[in-house]
Amino acid sequence: DRDLLLEALLKRCGILHGATKGKGALSSFLTVVPPKLGTRKLLETFHGREYLDLLQFPKREGDDSETHVVDEDSTEYQKLLAQYGLEDDCPIPTDPNARTLHWHYCLAVAGASWQAASLLIDDGSHGATADVAIHWGGGRHHAHANKAGGFCYVNDVVLAINRLVDGGAAAN
Repeated sequence: DRDLLLEALLKRCGILHGATKGKGALSSFLTVVPPKLGTRKLLETFHGREYLDLLQFPKREGDDSETHVVDEDSTEYQKLLAQYGLEDDCPIPTDPNARTLHWHYCLAVAGASWQAASLLIDDGSHGATADVAIHWGGGRHHAHANKAGGFCYVNDVVLAINRLVDGGAAAN
């Protein structure tokens, strides 16, 4: 089920983050920095607009906005999903609320990796800095510019590398 896959991905991030809470060995030498949410503009520095449109605005029949017009059971829609890799291991949730959460998840993954890279290159004038930065839910490197793959919808690795290379010239 599509919605269960998203739930499993989100649970993975929470379990890993939970290991850093409390008074255990990990918490004695690291600081958890609340992640920042990425933006559509940030995602567009690598991902194509049509692909992002499908992730952000999966359109329903009768909707007259300029995003994808689909009947979710149609062959046309299934071909569109296949074209963008949004099937099998990377399905789009069927429930509208889950779709909203899914888009938020994509923004969160991208934003947290962008922020981790920013902590590494910041001179301290914009807040926290770090010698090492870990994004527990990051590493979504299988996503292509216009196609999901390997449980990855957005490629936060490319976005973080671009941040490190550009020194922050790209958008967030």
